[in-house]
Amino acid sequence: MSRSALARLGFEDPEAAVADLERLGAWPPAAAPGGDRLLTEIAGSAAPQLAARALAGIAAAHPDPDGFAALLRRRLGFRRRLVPVVAASRSLGAWLAVHPEEADRLADGRPFAAPRRREELVAQAAALVVAAGESGYQPSPVRLAVLGMGKLGGAELNYVSDIDVLFCHQPLEGADPEAAARAAD
Repeated sequence: MSRSALARLGFEDPEAAVADLERLGAWPPAAAPGGDRLLTEIAGSAAPQLAARALAGIAAAHPDPDGFAALLRRRLGFRRRLVPVVAASRSLGAWLAVHPEEADRLADGRPFAAPRRREELVAQAAALVVAAGESGYQPSPVRLAVLGMGKLGGAELNYVSDIDVLFCHQPLEGADPEAAARAAD
């Protein structure tokens, strides 16, 4: 199969696709056992170039890049769960590259990790604010809240949702209102 065949399969940039597919053992198609099956699955996705790029990124970030790629080539169920996800959403592909352990959950047929509890997230955010203050920043003259509106606020986001947020601020007692507004900006 030639690089021009990749263009016919839907890859917008065959040269870049070759590098990504080589990392996955899917180029040339018989480069590694199951490489031809993985190439077929990627080429049949909604966005082959995006899928190949995301899968190569996840493999590169994985603690065992070769093992991840081999598992992807070998396990049909894993390919059928992961390829459509990364072909449909650049954001999910990027997120999985930062959290390759979540891709492992898909390999085993498990759902993504459960969302963390609100209390845990608030404690983590508060610790980050305290740490930022200890690193030499001036104390902020403002309290700031970010409110999620629409589907974000209703926890109904999907990969095509837009994110509507509302930023609200309140000057701390005794703070100059204009300085607080500048700090919130």
